[in-house]
Amino acid sequence: HFFANFRQQHIMSDSPKPDSSTPGITGPSANAISGLPVDFREVAESLVEMGFDPARAAQAVLACSGDLAAAVDFLTSSADQAPSQEPAPAPAPAQPKPVSADEEAVELGRRLQQMLASSMGQSSRPPAGAQEVGGLSAQEKEAIVVLTALGYPEPVALEAFLVCDRDPERAAQYLETYGAEAAASMAALRSLPPGVEVRQPGEREMLGRLLSGMSTARAFENPSFQAHARQVIPVQKLEAQAAEAVAAGDPAVVRTAQGEDLGPRDVLMKMLLQWYRGSFFQWVHCAACERCGGETSGAGMSGPTAREAEELWAQRVELYQCGKCQAVTRFPRINNPRALLDTHRGRCGEWANCFGLCCRSLGFRIRHVVDFTDHVWTEYFSEKLNRWVHVDPCESAHDSPLLYEAGWGKKLTYIFAYTPSSATDVIRAYTRQWEEVKLRRGLVSEEWLAHTLEALNGPSSDCQSDSNGTPVDGAAVTEVSRSAAHPSELLPRQTGDLQWRAERGELGPDQQPSPP
Repeated sequence: HFFANFRQQHIMSDSPKPDSSTPGITGPSANAISGLPVDFREVAESLVEMGFDPARAAQAVLACSGDLAAAVDFLTSSADQAPSQEPAPAPAPAQPKPVSADEEAVELGRRLQQMLASSMGQSSRPPAGAQEVGGLSAQEKEAIVVLTALGYPEPVALEAFLVCDRDPERAAQYLETYGAEAAASMAALRSLPPGVEVRQPGEREMLGRLLSGMSTARAFENPSFQAHARQVIPVQKLEAQAAEAVAAGDPAVVRTAQGEDLGPRDVLMKMLLQWYRGSFFQWVHCAACERCGGETSGAGMSGPTAREAEELWAQRVELYQCGKCQAVTRFPRINNPRALLDTHRGRCGEWANCFGLCCRSLGFRIRHVVDFTDHVWTEYFSEKLNRWVHVDPCESAHDSPLLYEAGWGKKLTYIFAYTPSSATDVIRAYTRQWEEVKLRRGLVSEEWLAHTLEALNGPSSDCQSDSNGTPVDGAAVTEVSRSAAHPSELLPRQTGDLQWRAERGELGPDQQPSPP
């Protein structure tokens, strides 16, 4: 959807021809504006009168659902420049190239990684921006502005553009798949931690993801965020439910699936998990229409507005068009856990992000866990069990670490658990097939990974504390791996649209739809 939308609106317009419905605007840009709904078209024409390029004006109007003020904010913040009375021409149309999508993605990935590696050398300086690169025409610079407006740093957009033979269409396709990781790894190299060396493209990507995970965990420590979470969570009700459950002694509540006795805090975690999934957070497949509440379908991607970036910490925004009223609804992928307490909706990233903050607000020591095959969850430290315990708010799963391999059918590679000052490789706690998993871990060498984790973690302790207020090092606890899966760990994925789960291969080893 993203590629088709981007191609139609910005890059791969039909042959340029004047359009009488858009007076004073000719060429490819006229098609972009004339193809908008009437109310959107009027807003776009107002932006053109202000001096903005017509193609970018059409993009902004779609991204901001026809809101003129938000569109101006979007254009000025994403392009980092004021409108000009003589806007640069729109990017020249590119011709589609009949190549295999899979082969193209692999080849583009290889070439971009080679460019990143060659530009890196021994320095952490990020690649040059478009203004520093010679040989770019005005049209090519404008194409890079459009790619940057989708939410990617200019150096990342520029390198994708050059690697893709200056073809905006192919660059947009590449950025949709790899842009976020390239941006994270580029940011990581701006300041390498002491003792960390990065020489290979895979090392650059890995370091960026490790630092990003630690950064996410640091947000959970914000005192004002935690205070707001305690106002949202029905703390007294959950504590009363936990006390009643302990008094009743129901084995399903006061014991693990393996029969281990749980403490009062473990039972409180179960009550929090039950409330969070049952009454609080909502799963989003396609965002409902903000205008009429109707069903929508994917209409592409956009970069965040200034407010979305600053307040919501969004790096990308999904667009959905209503099948009834044709309005476009924005769905920013929110990374600010404080904001998620108010929106309380999203997918696994938002679920785990907000849940981590809720756990910290109640005094649990936690780790933010990221699976490189695209899932996120939480671990908390059980003082009763003296180990880290897996909790997945999306699935309401407690102490079921083999769920993803045995139940969903995932082919795991890397899983890391993050605290504000540590990153721990915890893959062995989530697999019974370590020898097979090792063969899939080819991003970096195991020696480099072990050395880098040691350098990142260092001797310092986390700012988290146990229930007695004693700081504890989050990376020092021995991992536990099960020898066999429990029946509760043999379930396929429950959250998300059925077709979406099937496409991701998360319906179990036999890939059969789960019963309703």
